[in-house]
Amino acid sequence: MYDWAVSSFQTTIQVAVFQIFFVSVVAADMAESSRTASWASANAISAVIVAILSPVLGAISDVAAAKKRMLAGFMLLGVAAVAGMFFLSEATLPLPRGSTSPRPSGRPPPSSSTRRCRT
Repeated sequence: MYDWAVSSFQTTIQVAVFQIFFVSVVAADMAESSRTASWASANAISAVIVAILSPVLGAISDVAAAKKRMLAGFMLLGVAAVAGMFFLSEATLPLPRGSTSPRPSGRPPPSSSTRRCRT
C-alpha cells in the first residue's frame, strides 16, 4: 500500500508539477538552460544523498528497533518540506555570484500581468 501511494506522489508531483513550478517560478531569473541544469543538479545531488544514507539509516532502524519512529520522523520532515513550498516565490533560489546570465534580449522576464501582442 505504501509503494502505491508513494508512486502516485512521485509521478504527479516530482515529475509533472514541481519541475514546472521550479523552472518557471523559483529559478525565473536564470537563463533557460541554467534553470533546467539547476533542476537536474538538484535531482542528482538528492539521489546521491539518498543512495549514501539509505543503507546507514536502514541499519540504524533495524538495530535500534525504531522503524515506526523513523518513518514518522521522516514523514514529518516531508510534510514540513512540502509546507515550506508555500514560501517559495519568484526568484527565491539562492545563487552563487556570477551564476545568473542575462536574458538574450537584455530585457527582464515578462511578468504574468503583462501580455505582449505581436504584429
